[in-house]
Amino acid sequence: MQIRRLVKTGSASYTISLPKDWVERNKLKKGDILFVKENSAGEVIVTHKEKQDEQEIKEITIEIDNKDIGTIRRETISAYINNYHLFNFIGKTLNEKLPEVRKILDNFLALEIQEQTTTKLSAKDFLNLDEFSVNNTIRRMDMLNRSMLLDCKKVFKGEKISESLRYRDFELDKLFFLMSRLIRSALSNQQKAKAFKITNVEALSLWNIAKNIERVADSTKNLAKVLEEHDKKDIRNFENMFASLGDYYLKTIKAFFTNDRKLADRVIAEKEDIEKEIDALKVTAKNYKVIDNLRQLATNIRNIGKIVLDFE
Repeated sequence: MQIRRLVKTGSASYTISLPKDWVERNKLKKGDILFVKENSAGEVIVTHKEKQDEQEIKEITIEIDNKDIGTIRRETISAYINNYHLFNFIGKTLNEKLPEVRKILDNFLALEIQEQTTTKLSAKDFLNLDEFSVNNTIRRMDMLNRSMLLDCKKVFKGEKISESLRYRDFELDKLFFLMSRLIRSALSNQQKAKAFKITNVEALSLWNIAKNIERVADSTKNLAKVLEEHDKKDIRNFENMFASLGDYYLKTIKAFFTNDRKLADRVIAEKEDIEKEIDALKVTAKNYKVIDNLRQLATNIRNIGKIVLDFE
């Protein structure tokens, strides 16, 4: 290793001398163009040849025999998040598990089946991460979440809304998997992080925000389902509490989008009062699932505020 001193040569530039043997070995001369690139470790690489970023085509084979569908789903999610592009599902039980395997593939954007036999199914990922933005993806998740919270109120009027919320939660899950993939790319590739305009610390915070938005959607979907199992008169006592939680979410997500740490602190403190209101609800054998979902909803919303407060 050779040591070089950094020299300031102008108001906005610095220079460093290059090893003479490297210059001569690469037959460089005064005025030649050099290319400077920062890698994922924050190191600067200098080269005399321009190298285009070549995306590695990653392929995975998932054996499905002697596995339950939950394991197959988890392996597929892991591969998708880790930027695999070719997915092969093989096994003698493929025909038997085919409907569930296809349902798993529906969870992901731009993942399409390319080939299928009795023992093998191949799918290809056509997703171009350069076409997506971390911030826009979170905003899309938030908009779906807002619509779910708004429509969930209709349950208290006797409307059956849980199936519609289930479909929207499914779409929100797709966005969360996309978000996980974007964040993983940013953490492993400094050029991606620059393109997304986020630091590694911000990437982790944004992933946690997205995860809690996804959990809010899950709680809302589950709440609608359990509320529909009750008569309208039996759930009337929960209407005001749910409305308060809807407002609580709007304040919390506003704190995130405006980076308002004072507002985030207030909504975190407000969680204690919300807990007292939930505790005051009478728990019965019939409604305990409703109260559990209300409590979980409040916790996930509060978590967003905590992340905002720690965000710099």
